[in-house]
Amino acid sequence: MKLIQLKYPLLFTLACGLFLSSCKRDDENIFNMFGDVTVTYLDRSPYSVTDKEIKIANDGDSLYIDFTIKSAKEDMAVICFLSPGSASPFLRIRTTDAEKREFSYTYKTKVSGSNPISKVGMTSVRVYALNKEGVYIGDGYKTVTVDVQPNFRLFPAREIYVGDTTNMDVKSYFSISQARTLSYNEGAANSANIDLGAYSTLVRQSNGTYERQYFVYSLSALTLPFTIHNISSWTKRATKFSTPQTGQTSNFNNLNTGEKIITAAKARNPNSLVVTTKLVAGSSFYFLTPEGQYGCILVNAVVNQPGGGRFFMLIDMKIADLPKS
Repeated sequence: MKLIQLKYPLLFTLACGLFLSSCKRDDENIFNMFGDVTVTYLDRSPYSVTDKEIKIANDGDSLYIDFTIKSAKEDMAVICFLSPGSASPFLRIRTTDAEKREFSYTYKTKVSGSNPISKVGMTSVRVYALNKEGVYIGDGYKTVTVDVQPNFRLFPAREIYVGDTTNMDVKSYFSISQARTLSYNEGAANSANIDLGAYSTLVRQSNGTYERQYFVYSLSALTLPFTIHNISSWTKRATKFSTPQTGQTSNFNNLNTGEKIITAAKARNPNSLVVTTKLVAGSSFYFLTPEGQYGCILVNAVVNQPGGGRFFMLIDMKIADLPKS
C-alpha cells in the first residue's frame, strides 16, 4: 500500500483546525430557545393546581390555576391556555400595556360539563405567551396536570338472553348493581337485586316473514309482558326506563363523566316500567333505580340462533355514582 506523505504537515493541521472551528455552532434549540419566558404556578388555595404535583379531583371540584408569567426580552401580547392534544387554546387573554412583561392571573373553573379539564383521567394544561405578531415565545417549560377520578362505572359485554319456557336456565334477568345476569332458577333467591327481565316476540311483517323483536321490563310492572315465569313471590324493584333511541353508539361513548350520564338520563325522563319500543343493535335507553342512580344501557348486538338456539342481546352499561352525602 502506497503511503501519502504531506509536504506541509503544519499547514494542513492549521487548515483542519480552522475548518472544524467553523463547523462548531452554538445554535439555539427547542430546549433553550424559549428560556426568556418563565412561568410560576402558585399554591395559595386548597383548589390550586401547580407543576409540583398532579392534582387529584372529583366531579364538581373547584380548580384554580394561579400563576405569574414573565418575559425578559420581548413583550407578551396574548396569554394562552392549551390542553395538549387540542388544536387551539381554550382561553386567550390579551395583556394591557402594564402587563407586557409580567402578567398574573387566576383561572377558576370546576370539574363539570364540557370544561376542558373535566374528562376522566389525566389532563395537562400549558400557559404560554404570544408576541404581537402572534408568534409563540414560551411557556417556561412547565405544565400543570389534573387527574379527574371516575365517577361512573362501565360494564361491557353482558349477554342478556330472552326468557325460555323449558329448562328456565337461561340468564334472562339482569341486576344493575351487580352487573350480572341471572336465570329464572337463580332469580328467587336474588330477586331483590334484579332490575329487569328480557323477552322477545315474533312479529309478522308485511311480506309474510316474521321478525324477532327484543324488549325489557321491570319486574314491578303492573301488567307483566312475559308471564311464563311465575315471579309472584319475588321482591320487585321499581327500576324505570326511558324510551329507546337508535343509532346511539357514539353518544354512549361520549358519556364519559357521571354528570353527563345524569344530565342525559334526566333529559330522556326514564319513567316507564316496560320498554315497548323494540331494541336493535345501536339502541340505548336510560334507567333510574329505586336508590336514585342513573345509567345507560347500549345494545351492541341482537343475536338470533334459530333451529333450537337461544336468543340474546349483547349490552354495555354505564352507571353514574350516587352523589356523596
